[in-house]
Amino acid sequence: MDYSFAYPWAKKELLKETSYYTTRLRIRELREEGCCFSKKHESLVKLVECKEGEPICCDESSDFNGPFCFFNATLFKKVLLRLPLTIFEKELLTKLNVALT
Repeated sequence: MDYSFAYPWAKKELLKETSYYTTRLRIRELREEGCCFSKKHESLVKLVECKEGEPICCDESSDFNGPFCFFNATLFKKVLLRLPLTIFEKELLTKLNVALT
């Protein structure tokens, strides 16, 4: 499927990137590995699997009516960031050009 019409802001390279987390099992394994997303409210963070082949910037898999955002799991697994981000963390990610949008 061509997603370029739905996400004109996304570069072609981004539209080619897909998620590894396409099943509930993979998401459960991520959490079982000790990956946390929130400093205080982990139970409020809902992870939703992406559809196979769906670009990482696509929001079609989300059936959640509240606010949502996309994250690279590496920020939480390897860099150990936790939500909410501090002002310093936000500014650092901006400088590194991986800021949250």
